[in-house]
Amino acid sequence: MRKFWLTVTGLFLAVALAGVFAASCGGDSEGEETDCTATCEGKECGEIDGCSCGTCGEGTTCEANMCKAEQTDECVAACTGLECGDGGTEGCACGTCAEGFECGEDFMCAEEGGPDCTAICDGKDCGMVEECDCGTCADGTECNAATNVCECVPSCVAEDGTAYECGSDGCEGTCGDCTYGTCNADTHACECTPDCDGKDCGSDGCGGDCGECGEGFLCQASACVEKGVCTMGEAPVQKVNFMEIGKGGQPGEALDVDGDPDTCAPADDCVDGLNNQLSGLLGQLEQFVDADAEIANALVEGSIVLLVDMTDATLDGAEFAMPMYIGALAGEECDWQAEFCDYYVGVDSFDPVTCDPVIMFDVTTITDGNLVAGGPDAKFSVTIPVQENLVLSVTADMAQINGDVAGEGETLAITNGLIGGAVRKDKLMEAVDLIPEDAELPVSKDMIKNLLNMFVIPDVDTDDDGEPDAASIGVKFGSIAGKVIGLEPEDAE
Repeated sequence: MRKFWLTVTGLFLAVALAGVFAASCGGDSEGEETDCTATCEGKECGEIDGCSCGTCGEGTTCEANMCKAEQTDECVAACTGLECGDGGTEGCACGTCAEGFECGEDFMCAEEGGPDCTAICDGKDCGMVEECDCGTCADGTECNAATNVCECVPSCVAEDGTAYECGSDGCEGTCGDCTYGTCNADTHACECTPDCDGKDCGSDGCGGDCGECGEGFLCQASACVEKGVCTMGEAPVQKVNFMEIGKGGQPGEALDVDGDPDTCAPADDCVDGLNNQLSGLLGQLEQFVDADAEIANALVEGSIVLLVDMTDATLDGAEFAMPMYIGALAGEECDWQAEFCDYYVGVDSFDPVTCDPVIMFDVTTITDGNLVAGGPDAKFSVTIPVQENLVLSVTADMAQINGDVAGEGETLAITNGLIGGAVRKDKLMEAVDLIPEDAELPVSKDMIKNLLNMFVIPDVDTDDDGEPDAASIGVKFGSIAGKVIGLEPEDAE
């Protein structure tokens, strides 16, 4: 019996030793040996292809053949996505690097002597830079390939493909402003409720009207009132023979419309408080229209005739009132761009009820040859060309004029003239609405309004509510002497 147990025990030990030997030397089923030293290189624990790569000590566990300290919930969170070091949390162990690799400041294993990805990716959010992966961007953002910074992707389209009319684009920008009504923040649609309560005529607040007035009456303040009978006698005038949109908010190109030396426009092209925001818009529209060329053509052809009434003008610094009119040449045998000519005044130059001039600079002075006019309450008619023979006529608030005056009588002239003012954005939109439907525009009226919405950024507050509502404009001009001989006849072409 004793011999039997010795034999069994010996057999058991032999088998056990053979198993240990096989595990240590990595013998396969066919008896071939595996190089466990090579297989376990850089590993600390566990088995790989029959090779035992070691065991971990107390308080550590084997993960991915590397010994890692048992982690608290805090350490698990700190080490998520990291390979080594403490993840910035004292007492945590995120792992160790294999031989030939080192733990970088980003707690990732990098080949010894390789690029310092922490320094290379400093200030960057995404993309590959010098073989370093600087990260990926979250949903709703995309990686700027030039800066490797994640940037918000604006969106003005709903999931069903419907374009937004208004509201936020998700990136601190806007998908447009509502010409009428208000913007529904949820649907990004403009909503408007017409209002004609107590109105005989005029706008319903939503692009429609509340009625029309009969013959001999006109609509003022939503009420039909009887027209006045306006007259005009002879008067000495200055006929504007040069106009050009000023270039940016620069000296000689614009005036300080809002009277604030600390504000100027456009922001990237202005100094000394000079305001000319609309010059930036016209720059954007150069692909559609050359504004200065259209204005020059209109002056030469006579479709723009702007007259400055100098009846009460004095040259000694005393204040006088200076009306301005929209006129027409009286007769055909005169070069209105270079000669002293006779003109008619258009009836639209007067308020149809009171017959007061629509454009009036109540306080004007000429001191030492310098003309100064206008201020916070003055208005001026601004003509913005859209295409040949088609212009937008809008009123500029807070209008002012500055220029040099020389000569007298038929030799009187204004040079180096500047007109400054602020065009309300809502009035600009209304002017587009008044363009005839049969006008052959280079683009649709909706496109024009979209461009205005996009590029007209109000910089002047005309109603003192603390919010800018109008865009400033600067116009250069010059003039020569002429004479008004009366109102334009009704049968004049």
